Amino acid sequence: MKVIQNKIFQFVFTFFLLIPFIGICHETISSSLELRKENEIIHCFFKTPLNTNNSDIQIKFPDNWSEISSSSNLNEKEKTYDYQHVFRISDEILPIKIIRSGEHQSPLIISVISSFGTQTDVLKPDVTEWILPFGSNDSMSTFSSFTFLGIEHILIGFDHLLFVLALLFLIKRKKLIWAISAFTVAHSITLTASTFSLIELPIAVVEALIAFSVVLLAVEMIKTKDKQITKNYIQMAFLFGLLHGFGFASVLSELGVPGNNITLALLAFNVGVEIGQLVFVTVILSSLYLFFRHKSIALISKKLSYPIGGLAAFWFIERVIDIF
Repeated sequence: MKVIQNKIFQFVFTFFLLIPFIGICHETISSSLELRKENEIIHCFFKTPLNTNNSDIQIKFPDNWSEISSSSNLNEKEKTYDYQHVFRISDEILPIKIIRSGEHQSPLIISVISSFGTQTDVLKPDVTEWILPFGSNDSMSTFSSFTFLGIEHILIGFDHLLFVLALLFLIKRKKLIWAISAFTVAHSITLTASTFSLIELPIAVVEALIAFSVVLLAVEMIKTKDKQITKNYIQMAFLFGLLHGFGFASVLSELGVPGNNITLALLAFNVGVEIGQLVFVTVILSSLYLFFRHKSIALISKKLSYPIGGLAAFWFIERVIDIF
């Protein structure tokens, strides 16, 4: 009876552990609004993706703004709707209204460029009004906004989290900190290089290879130590970390952060990714200690390898099909 109870408990733990990964693993692309102010004229560039879960968002500009021109087009290459407006604004600053519909909504990224500098804000879905910050250059606001965005990105980046989860079972605890550090350093390198356009790879290919990296680790989780393809998973973490960095960089490129604000946004986003990753690792290790400290890690690893590998294989096939 005790054996059956243990098996049921293990199944329930595994099920709840992997619930977040069962959903769609592609990161949601945010809508963005760029405002460029030149004296009393303001140019507005609004971009929203064609994703049905995310496209139901509208911007209502203040009534005291006098519209000079407007245009819109369907950007099939980037899969977005692009809107451009030019207004003559008055001295009275009224709020911009954000109108949303639909259940699955991502943040709205707003960048303001004026003679005072550049500021970028990340507005959560519950924000319905926003005042233009003309007259200030709040770097802390930009930093905190992109830190939040980095945390959110890693916590919904299920393919990245599955890779980290697999690493936890392949590496001895005394070497775990080095493996996580290697992964962090590596994806920071390619995140930076890709953001500054020093290296560019097709994002569809990158996403497919990221899924394949998870499949490879899932296969390694099944093997005994003497049959695994490498004894140094720290090096493997570094190599695949380089690949995952390109995936992180695609998010910043989709946001279209202005060039004179990109360094701060990059730093903050990377900090957010690391905070989210640290939270995830802490939760997993705490769960293993609380519920499975008397269980064989090798046995748990083998049981988890099948759902991890199955999900990653599905994502890999799906992404390869998208490439063609």
